[in-house]
Amino acid sequence: MPIPSHLSFEEGAAIPEVWLTAFQAIYYLGEFDKRPSNRTALIHAGASGVGTAAIQLIKSFSESNKVFVTVGSDEKIEFCKSLGADFGINYKNDNFAEKTQELTNKTGVDFLMDFIGANYWDKNLQSLGTDGIMTMQGSMGGVNVEKTNIGAILSKRLQIKGSTLRARSPEYKIQLTKDFTNFCYDKFNASKLKPVISKIFPWEEISEAHKFMEANQNMGKVVIKIEE
Repeated sequence: MPIPSHLSFEEGAAIPEVWLTAFQAIYYLGEFDKRPSNRTALIHAGASGVGTAAIQLIKSFSESNKVFVTVGSDEKIEFCKSLGADFGINYKNDNFAEKTQELTNKTGVDFLMDFIGANYWDKNLQSLGTDGIMTMQGSMGGVNVEKTNIGAILSKRLQIKGSTLRARSPEYKIQLTKDFTNFCYDKFNASKLKPVISKIFPWEEISEAHKFMEANQNMGKVVIKIEE
């Protein structure tokens, strides 16, 4: 995929990994290619690089889609809303499962994008609606779930799909990139989609970039720049 003409190299670098990860989860696994409109979605880590891409992608399928996000501050809620999110949930103050049920009139969401894993497992199942799809891109909150009730998976006919990208075959990655380019390239050129950069660090300050991320300060992608 060529860099859209109006974007800088830094902005171009902020596209591939986060946007392909989001596109794979939403288009391939979330089946937005088959059902693109009138759907509800809950995106965890909404202000992350992948989260900011997911918000925009879901809205680009149809403005009728409703996007809810979980984030760790009110500032990040407003930031996600500026990208198209309909509602933000501060997970430090609210139970996101209860809030999701409230926002959907107790029907639950059609699609959920998770990076947390074990710590969110039960609440994720509570948040999903009938025939809901959850994609799992990470396990930052652990991999072992204890004393869980799997009844909701059966009664709601849920689909839970694990997702990795780096381990995929070259052929898969090529096809994913082609599909992504076909769907998104013109939208980037028309500024309907945009890569979101939180901060650019020179590579000599990469330790500071890690500290910045570990402090959960970023809103968007952190980019490392190597000078000639």
